[in-house]
Amino acid sequence: MKACKRGALIDLRGSTPTADLVKELKGMIEEGAVNQTSERIAFHADMGYRCYDLDRSSTHLVVTVSHFFPEWCTCLAGWHGSGINCEECDENTFNPNESALTCAQCPANTTSGRRKKSVHDCQCKAGALHEVDGEWICGCPKGKARDNDSCLPCQDLHLNCSSHLTAAESAEPLQGFARLKLNGTKAYKCLSRDRCPGANVSGLGCAPGYEGPLCMGCSETHFAAGSSCFECSGGRLPPWLFTAGLVVTLMALSVAGVVATAYFVYSWHPGKWVEDLLGPYRQVVFAKGILGTLQEKLLRNQVPILLQMGQLWVVLAVLSSNGEKEDPNASSQRFWELPYLQTVQFAIGNLRELLYLQCYLGGRAVRVALALITPVLPLILLLCCLGMEYFSPGSGVNAALKVLTVFFIGGASKCSALRSCQLFDAGGVKLEQFAFLRQLPDIWCDQNLPWSESSPEQKLVSSVFWPCAICYGILIPSFLFTLYARQHVVLRYSRVPLELHEGHQEETLAVGVQDKMQERRVVAAAVAYVAMLQEGSVKVQLRDGKGIVTCVEKPDRTTFELEVDAVSAHFKKESEKVRHHMITEMLLEHSILEEVGRNDRILQGAKETLFKYATFRDLWMEVVLKLVAVALVRVVSTAQVAQAANSSDEDLYFFLDFSLAKVLAITLTMAGTVWMVHPYAQPQVNDLQFCCFLGLSISAVGFSFQMAWLSRLGLLAPLLLAAGQAVQPDSPESLACRLWDKLTEPAKDGDNDLAEGMPAKAVEVEVLSRRQSVPVCFSLERPAAGGLPRRATHL
Repeated sequence: MKACKRGALIDLRGSTPTADLVKELKGMIEEGAVNQTSERIAFHADMGYRCYDLDRSSTHLVVTVSHFFPEWCTCLAGWHGSGINCEECDENTFNPNESALTCAQCPANTTSGRRKKSVHDCQCKAGALHEVDGEWICGCPKGKARDNDSCLPCQDLHLNCSSHLTAAESAEPLQGFARLKLNGTKAYKCLSRDRCPGANVSGLGCAPGYEGPLCMGCSETHFAAGSSCFECSGGRLPPWLFTAGLVVTLMALSVAGVVATAYFVYSWHPGKWVEDLLGPYRQVVFAKGILGTLQEKLLRNQVPILLQMGQLWVVLAVLSSNGEKEDPNASSQRFWELPYLQTVQFAIGNLRELLYLQCYLGGRAVRVALALITPVLPLILLLCCLGMEYFSPGSGVNAALKVLTVFFIGGASKCSALRSCQLFDAGGVKLEQFAFLRQLPDIWCDQNLPWSESSPEQKLVSSVFWPCAICYGILIPSFLFTLYARQHVVLRYSRVPLELHEGHQEETLAVGVQDKMQERRVVAAAVAYVAMLQEGSVKVQLRDGKGIVTCVEKPDRTTFELEVDAVSAHFKKESEKVRHHMITEMLLEHSILEEVGRNDRILQGAKETLFKYATFRDLWMEVVLKLVAVALVRVVSTAQVAQAANSSDEDLYFFLDFSLAKVLAITLTMAGTVWMVHPYAQPQVNDLQFCCFLGLSISAVGFSFQMAWLSRLGLLAPLLLAAGQAVQPDSPESLACRLWDKLTEPAKDGDNDLAEGMPAKAVEVEVLSRRQSVPVCFSLERPAAGGLPRRATHL
């Protein structure tokens, strides 16, 4: 102390503090001989503390303060402890204050090094720190959303990032977008904007009642009807009433099956009471007399053509949704008639909203069941037809052809829809592992997934799809082709008016003209002539292998000869000669089938279908129509699946133009074929079929270029043509068939011998001339006995 007072320099920094020395120094400080600094100026950064020191202006004493006076020290920020016992803050912690006993933890989603002094030293993995309600959290700036360790532009994620603290997994999708899974960090463009309002109500961004990928499914409390989901109302039907409805429906189906079996198998007809019941309605629709009869017959042939037109029009309507970049569902809104026309496909899947089944039995289960049953039902009906064929020869084939006419296109299109996958969203972004079936959005679509790894529902769909695809694409066309080949094989010898006789000498054959066939051919030629020229009363005399035709009502009683192998010279135009020959062949084939068909169950059952065509060889049209339907369904389905992959407008329109070109190639080729070949017996049906395929071509163009009026024009044109044809439903072909039916029908007086194929002697039918009924009389004179002479040539 004395040395300090004398001003001597004393350096004790290397000395070990003893208790007496420390006591003496504290006494000097208390007496004021030595002063303490006002601030802690002695730093020991490597140790994490700083201390007060001795004021050099009051003394020349130098000591190590932390050794002599450790209580003068405090831990620095970034350290924790007391005095000189300081420890640095660990990683991901910080300490902004001195003398803190512990370090604070960094906010969530942040990291920091050691010895950090401030919360701002904690770095966010994505974005920056922001204080919200006294709490520090990491967030991205406005316009970006935090996705794990990065901030991504919300425009790319299709999310609403109005706040600077937006997290990608919780942000609301933009209007027209939805997530593919809960807490997904990205939204995808919905196929229908109405289903995706932009609110995060369901976690996916779907409107109430919608769920699933891109909001294409309906929740359990809603039922699907058309392209929308509707809530199952609380006031449901009582359970007993629902059960009663199901029982009544099943009973009605059973009665319909019994009636169909009785009609096709046992040739049961309702009887006169049904005709009396339908009589007033028939008079409202059809005219009286022969005009109404012909209108009814024409309508029966027009209905299958128009039905096929409506079914294919619905299939082609998909081209309209493919062109919708902003809202693919707009096509159903623009074409209000589309939901109604979908019912003409007679697909049970279109009736899924009936009986409230989705609300009672579970929406998803009902939708899956109906989607699988729809393509199978026509095949079940065909199996029933096979059973009918076993009990009644010919009835099953007849019923099967009717089933194919009504259900084939609907069944084929629904079968194709089973494997139609939604691989892209409406904006062309690939859905990857979230691709789903269009018809069943609850089932994921992974066509490359091994069978063992597929889900039970995926296995069920595949188990239904492949057998149905084989039936619609191979077996059914093969059945029709077999029918075509069978009629060709069975009737090929009957079409030739020659028969072979073994001669008396060895290796000698005699070739002669069949008397019966020759007579029928001459009479058929005469009937064809009368039908084309409509000369009134005509008398035909069979003489020496020729037919002598006399026009009775003409003053000069015009007479000319018809030969078996020659075309009448009375037809100056080549088209008239060809038409006369075609009518003659048609009548002969009808007569041959009536005889041969009795012993051939397949031809007997197909008789009604064969009679639709000008010649039985034209049955190929039936095969081609089924293949064309399958081809159009395939082209449109492929376009629907693949179009979204072309995200740019240029690629999209190129692909759609290519699909349109294929549709036009198919429909225009069929229109040209019908126009050139005229396969149907009635010319009105040929014109209507030509107009239908032409209308489909026009509609396809309208759908592709979003011209609704053009698509409707293509649909309306065949309907207007069919209505116009009802004004004059008669034709030479129809008149010839009526004359021939009269000539060959069994008579009570025995004037004709149907078993021998010989025509009757005289008949009278009515023909329409300027919408007035005019009688046409046809009388036939044959040799008294022996028939026509047999001409023979020895080889």
